[in-house]
Amino acid sequence: MTFREVETVFHEFGHALQHMLTKQDEGFVAGIRGIEWDAVELPSQFMENWCYHKNTLLSIAKHYETGELLPEEIYEKLVAAKNFRAGTFRLRQFCTECLNYSENHT
Repeated sequence: MTFREVETVFHEFGHALQHMLTKQDEGFVAGIRGIEWDAVELPSQFMENWCYHKNTLLSIAKHYETGELLPEEIYEKLVAAKNFRAGTFRLRQFCTECLNYSENHT
């Protein structure tokens, strides 16, 4: 699996947990139904963070033929790539949120 595919598995598992751990009898507000969209993404994005947790990743990342563990330098590059331009992404999110707020609260 590629790293993106692993990240997607963790992301979707977050959605699955939200469904499985719902204690609501009313189906229209259970799991990810009937709640704010940012609340829907919270558990899934939280689970994605485990892909960057060193002990977690290094315990599951192995070469499919040789079983060789993920080298430390590759792990460091993954973390650096995740953090590259993170501020720009946050600024984009902030601008989108401001636009959304101005459209819905005027």
